[in-house]
Amino acid sequence: MPKTDKKLKSLKEAVSEKIDTSFQIKVTKMPVKIIERFRQKCKSITDTRAAWDIEYSLESIIIMVFIAVLGGCDTWVDIEQFCRAKKEWLKKFVELPNDSTPCNDTFSRVFHNIDQKEFHKLTVDFVTDN
Repeated sequence: MPKTDKKLKSLKEAVSEKIDTSFQIKVTKMPVKIIERFRQKCKSITDTRAAWDIEYSLESIIIMVFIAVLGGCDTWVDIEQFCRAKKEWLKKFVELPNDSTPCNDTFSRVFHNIDQKEFHKLTVDFVTDN
């Protein structure tokens, strides 16, 4: 059984703390305007990946991970499975090259290269409506 990643745990705890509860939401019921507002915030995150090595946009990966965590995912494998299961719904909000979702290694690798302070601020600001 895959163990929870520290960065995922931190994200979940930060969001839980700000909304003062443990959570799991029915993500397919999220209003489009909420996802679009989050997309705008995602644009502030610095993408340090080499341009030749990018298949999925940073914005798309961040959105998929955030939605999956809100949906109750605790591991990168959970996130991969969640995104595969919700692929048709996710395509409304993110680009999926070759009609496929990222694998768990891609999610993990991208998140381990994001500035965690920058990402933490983004998620806290979003949840607290700043």
